[in-house]
Amino acid sequence: MNIVIDTNVIISGVLWNGTPNKIIKAVEAGKLINCCTPLIISEIEEVLKRPYFSRRMDALNVSVDSIITGILELSKLYEDNIAHPIVHKDPDDDKFIFCAMVSKAKYVISGDRHLLDLQQYNDVKIVSPASLFSDVRIFSAG
Repeated sequence: MNIVIDTNVIISGVLWNGTPNKIIKAVEAGKLINCCTPLIISEIEEVLKRPYFSRRMDALNVSVDSIITGILELSKLYEDNIAHPIVHKDPDDDKFIFCAMVSKAKYVISGDRHLLDLQQYNDVKIVSPASLFSDVRIFSAG
């Protein structure tokens, strides 16, 4: 099943344990397919370069480049295709919804209130990491 993982969930999942990490593990196991675009990858890279994350990356002995390489290896890449504004309070979030539409993803997984407030756009559900677990059966099998 195709999904789109917002930057905040990807970074949490890669750098810490918890629910976002379980989603990353499901992608690694092939239970979910993460869909990305160059704009999403660029945003992840930009956020990872913030000083806030450097201590955690040092502790894990990973670099921004190694994380981006890993995300690219685990993801199906689509072209950016932003046609019109959807998330009026934060148009920068539109890239996640457009990626979901282009990739025919069923979910956008986010911790961003601007996206979560939409709840759904066309056939795409916008859910928190915890909500994904209650909505998707693959997690009940382990």
